[in-house]
This record gives sequence, structure tokens and C-alpha cells, in this order.
Amino acid sequence: MLDAGYDVQLVRSEIDWKAGLRWQEPAVIAVSTARLGRTSFALDFEVRRDPTAAQPEVTCAGRTVYVVVATDGTGKREIPPLIADALGPPAPLLPD
Repeated sequence: MLDAGYDVQLVRSEIDWKAGLRWQEPAVIAVSTARLGRTSFALDFEVRRDPTAAQPEVTCAGRTVYVVVATDGTGKREIPPLIADALGPPAPLLPD
């Protein structure tokens, strides 16, 4: 990505805490593409307690928005295919 002249900058991040985790308690983190725009994209994430349970409890969830920029400092760029392909189609974990 950097060799191709692209980088990403975090522009917004929100998290909602629902419950904590105890020291060394097993957890998994699910991440999914929530939205693809022209120059930005959003990733949803959830931290889930007890990954072996039929319905793991979500301890926190959030969304982070990134913007694609040029590595030469000239500003925003459209999301190139190499990034869009890596992100895949949107499949939000959280409601809008």
C-alpha cells in the first residue's frame, strides 16, 4: 500500500462499553467493513467474551473511520482497488 503511494489516517473512532473482561479471560475480536465511500471507509469491531459459547457476549463494540491519503502529503485520494479488494464488500456489525 505504501509502496503504491497510499496511506490511511484515522479520522473518527467511537466505542461503546457494555461489560469488562477479567484478567486472562478468553475473548475474540470480530472486525468487518461497515462502509466504503469514495475516499473513506469504516470498520466495525466487537470484542466478544467466551468465544466457545453458542452466543458469545459482546463486551464492547465500535466503529472507526479512515480516509485514504497520498504518501506525498498532497491530501485525500479515492480508495484504490488494492485497498477496496482487501476490505471486501461491506457487512456491518453495527446498525447505522
